[in-house]
Amino acid sequence: MKIIGIAGGSGSGKTTLAQLLAEKYPDKIDIITLDKYRNVKEDTSKLPRRNGFIDWDSSETIKRDKFLLDIRTLQNGKAVTIDIWTLGNDPLKNPEYKIIKSRTIYPRDILIVEGYLVLWHEALRKLYSRSYFLQVEQETRLKRRDRAIDPVYDEAIHIPMHNKYVEPTKKFADVTIDVSELSEEEVFGKIVQDLKKSHLLA
Repeated sequence: MKIIGIAGGSGSGKTTLAQLLAEKYPDKIDIITLDKYRNVKEDTSKLPRRNGFIDWDSSETIKRDKFLLDIRTLQNGKAVTIDIWTLGNDPLKNPEYKIIKSRTIYPRDILIVEGYLVLWHEALRKLYSRSYFLQVEQETRLKRRDRAIDPVYDEAIHIPMHNKYVEPTKKFADVTIDVSELSEEEVFGKIVQDLKKSHLLA
């Protein structure tokens, strides 16, 4: 199984790209998403807090060991099942989660590992046959974000954490793509072209 990393800031189009690839090649590609491994079901008092907010941009909120374990399980040819959850009305200060369904991820020729910190951890980087970083300016990223927005949170936590932990990881990517002026289809086309050129996708 080949493992492909797709990184970038929140709102850069990582999830959309991964979903387009899986929809185009359903028999060859499946996705595992870092965001689904947040500690929402744990004691939130143990999560890092800044300025009264839970710091959801910190790597401390991620179950990294479980994430790695599930990837290795898939590498060994076995499926994994994860819970799909949603957060309540105030996820930044008092998160209330609800499991809405489960999803089974199956071993395929290609596993896409998608998330804002998938290039941050060396143990993950060692797994990739190819990795991509989607670059887009801050203003556009903030407009595209699909979870609860609070300008104070963005200024105090999200933007500094992105600049410290996400933006620097583009140096680890095999390919960095400026997606600011590209449509979803154009980004998809560039990635498919590169995967084929790299002999990772027929």
